Amino acid sequence: MIEIKQDGPFGYPKSESQPARVRIIGLGQTGVNALDQIVIHGHETHDLWTIDTDQQALDGSVVKEKILLGSELTHGMGCGGDAELAEEVAEVSESQLSYAVSGCDYVIVALGLGGGTGTALAPDLVKLAQKEGAKVIVLATLPFSFEGRRRQEQAQQTLKELRSRCDAVLVFANDRLVGLAQQTPNIRHSFHVLNQVMAQTIETLAQVLCKRALIQLTFADVRSLFGRYTGLEALENCWAGAQEVDIAEGPEALVQGLMAGPFFSSPVWEEADHAMVCLTGGHDLSLAEVQGVLGKLQQQLPPHFTIATGANLDENCEGKLRLTLLLAKTKLPAGAAATEAPAKPRKKSVPRPPEPEVEVEPETVMEEPAIAEMEEELMLEEEEEVSNAPADALEALMSDPNPPAKGGKSGKPRKHLAKQEELPFEASNRGRFEKSLETIYRGENLDQPTFRRRRLQIRL
Repeated sequence: MIEIKQDGPFGYPKSESQPARVRIIGLGQTGVNALDQIVIHGHETHDLWTIDTDQQALDGSVVKEKILLGSELTHGMGCGGDAELAEEVAEVSESQLSYAVSGCDYVIVALGLGGGTGTALAPDLVKLAQKEGAKVIVLATLPFSFEGRRRQEQAQQTLKELRSRCDAVLVFANDRLVGLAQQTPNIRHSFHVLNQVMAQTIETLAQVLCKRALIQLTFADVRSLFGRYTGLEALENCWAGAQEVDIAEGPEALVQGLMAGPFFSSPVWEEADHAMVCLTGGHDLSLAEVQGVLGKLQQQLPPHFTIATGANLDENCEGKLRLTLLLAKTKLPAGAAATEAPAKPRKKSVPRPPEPEVEVEPETVMEEPAIAEMEEELMLEEEEEVSNAPADALEALMSDPNPPAKGGKSGKPRKHLAKQEELPFEASNRGRFEKSLETIYRGENLDQPTFRRRRLQIRL
């Protein structure tokens, strides 16, 4: 009986040459398609897992490890872009997601934003992976701009949450497929190109994380380039390409084939500002060949780019050279950062002419004791006048609501009587009895109230 010992880069025991355990998870339809490209091109040594709610998509995948979620809710037919249904699936699938991310140091997740499964399950998958102590890198694709406002908003909301949690998030835009020259045959070929680019990027990241290299790239380099944003400051922040040639073809053919990649169009060089380069060759790869390839590539890149370089040896590349280029945007675009509103320009102050000085006589201010004495004297005088007045004058004074004050001037009214308004009641609409015969008795309409019949006015 042959006993298989898991001592490779993805087995549980670690070694000095393979120190890290990396698990690659394809979440949803986009993630499944990207991982299929890795297997089809013969790189089955990676620890690949596919997770979806669509039974047909998983059955058609060539990846060995598969997990079907929410079969009791979706009956294996997927979420169909329904984010609410996908959230229900996430609630009942926590144990399966936790199992998928257990026992590894790094988790690379590939998914498409804006749909149902990937959009709803990705945040929960990241939380569980970090709970297990793993570092998380996410590769995501944005939906096409013509796919609708709701789909765009769902994608942006999930992207914002992922950037706030993950160590690095690489975002590709599906709109780049519209400008590809390879889209001429059919739309399936365009998506195939994007799946290949994602697969090549995943392999490069896995190589950086789990292999010792001649010129080492580390997880810190990946995080410094693709882990700077925390929200939606820049939606698309990654452009990638890869090329593989025989050593006999030389560095120039390798670089030219790479730069002719579908994602390296002219607008990209204006948006990106950093580059990560990974060169892979067989055990006969020399330092002179590394220097020649990187020198040719540096001539093609803009001079202001900051370049992080790595060189690896791989037994699968005997007699070949493989070059991978990742472009990153690390600087915020103009207007993305929150800035204070510009202050309005102040108007120039015009000096006013000096006002003429006017002499003002000082007012005589009476002290409080003097004011109190005057008020007391006035009250005594009024009491004496009232007591000495005749009886008929007192009656007239009491009946007058506004008695004249001392000196003949009318004082403030002591009591204000508002005028009573009267509401006239006219004949109005009879409502639902408008078309019925009126009840007339002795010349009076008994259908009307008494105050209307007698034309009385009611005081309120």
